[in-house]
Amino acid sequence: MKVTNTKQVKNLFAWLHGVTSKDASRPVLMAIHVKGKTMEATDGHMLAIAILDEPILEDGLWRYEGATKESIILEPMVGEYPDVKMIVDYMRNGVKDIRQVFINPYLMAKMCGKFFSVQLQSNGESLLMGYSNENDMYPPGKYIGVLMGMRKESDYDLMGGFEEYV
Repeated sequence: MKVTNTKQVKNLFAWLHGVTSKDASRPVLMAIHVKGKTMEATDGHMLAIAILDEPILEDGLWRYEGATKESIILEPMVGEYPDVKMIVDYMRNGVKDIRQVFINPYLMAKMCGKFFSVQLQSNGESLLMGYSNENDMYPPGKYIGVLMGMRKESDYDLMGGFEEYV
């Protein structure tokens, strides 16, 4: 399957593919799941969801194979994709009074992609992100991300010693 490659589509697939698993023992997580206007990708720790204004790909599981100047190259896959909607529902209704969360900056940067801005909400275990596409770097739609399995507490005081600057 080939999808016409534009700057917005290239950014979308780079973001989604960056979140897919690279572990061949979990092949279904190496795919991008498409259902109507919704595209989902997860590696079991990160989750990226694009709800496009218009569908750009047929429903199913698609493994990103690369891109040419003209098109995105995808291979169909077979399997049962996890119920990621359950994760987002849990995050929306989770505890919202946690003040500290510990985030791997590499994963955070990966999840933020080229979006204009990000709104964050945490339940202390995971981080729910809503993205703004005001810079039109992605196809029109709504975009959501989740970082899962963060630590709630740490013995290391990251902010200690900076009181004089606050």
